[in-house]
Amino acid sequence: MMNPNQWMSLAIRYAKKGEGTVFHEPYESLILVSENHLVMSWHKGGLRSFPDALTFPSEFLGGELYLPYEMEPHELLLKWISESKIKQIFIGVLNQSCPKAFSDWAINYGISVHFEVQLEQSLKLNEVYLYSLHSNIPFVTLSFGMSLDGKIATRTGDSKYISGPQSRLFVHQIRHRSEAILVGINTVLIDHPHLTTRLGDKRGKDAHRIIMDSTLKISPSEPIITQKSDAKTIIVTRKDADPIKKQMLINQGVKIIEITNPNKPLDLLEMLIKLKQEGIDSLMVEGGSTIHYSFIEKKLFNRLYATISPIIIGGETAKSAVGGLGFATLAESAKLQFIRWHKAGPDYILEAIPQKEQ
Repeated sequence: MMNPNQWMSLAIRYAKKGEGTVFHEPYESLILVSENHLVMSWHKGGLRSFPDALTFPSEFLGGELYLPYEMEPHELLLKWISESKIKQIFIGVLNQSCPKAFSDWAINYGISVHFEVQLEQSLKLNEVYLYSLHSNIPFVTLSFGMSLDGKIATRTGDSKYISGPQSRLFVHQIRHRSEAILVGINTVLIDHPHLTTRLGDKRGKDAHRIIMDSTLKISPSEPIITQKSDAKTIIVTRKDADPIKKQMLINQGVKIIEITNPNKPLDLLEMLIKLKQEGIDSLMVEGGSTIHYSFIEKKLFNRLYATISPIIIGGETAKSAVGGLGFATLAESAKLQFIRWHKAGPDYILEAIPQKEQ
């Protein structure tokens, strides 16, 4: 028999099944463990009442209920819990809209409630949602694949593919759970990407495609503009960029976001604020190297994934994963905290967050 931490870890994995459908809401799941029954369900987007679980015959189930995110105390849920004779409830993170409203009801009803079970996992599960409640910019994830010596292409620009298929699938899984993907115009002009989501035999959700293009160099015939997708293509450009070309792109269905300061190539913070106003809570940044440096220099990222492949490219002119001007001293450099790593085929994927300032 599994212990409470193990059951909560399973509940968290079930909640992740909502990736690609749950946005602007928390990932939620419930697992009811009783002597003769195991009931499991997760939030699928727009169906907060878990109808597949709450219509399960509930008489005398008893047992324990596991919730990574504290639910709102709606009538159907409370009726089901009271009929199910639940004895204990284990909660990962409190509901941010009505903290302890559900827990207090359960305690008053005579149910034992345990808080902060697998707290770190539960917080990471809903890090985007929790961040979005208190921030005026999206949660930003940086992702890049590189050789062992930190290169993302050879000196001739050859880059397909440094990373193996397993780590590329991992990147598409990040795309699947992100609302938008951002690249710079140089990446578009060199690689002509589609920025769609491909999950093998599973249908993936395309994220909105965002291109930083301060002077509108993009061609209207780029695949990122002409392809069919449910996701939008958004170009972030300067307010004083070519108005005729802006209108041409708008006529093709492109959304234009203007940055007002003509003295900067593009103001990242202003852009992020405007993307948040467009309803984008999670943003994946995929390059290129100058874009990576811009986000790192301005400390405008929350999480970073670096895929390291067992290949050495070399070359002074071969592009590095992080380019730009670079930091002048080690004291100024961006400090990170490694969180975890895992192996994906021949590659290693490192996960890091910005180091908290002392």
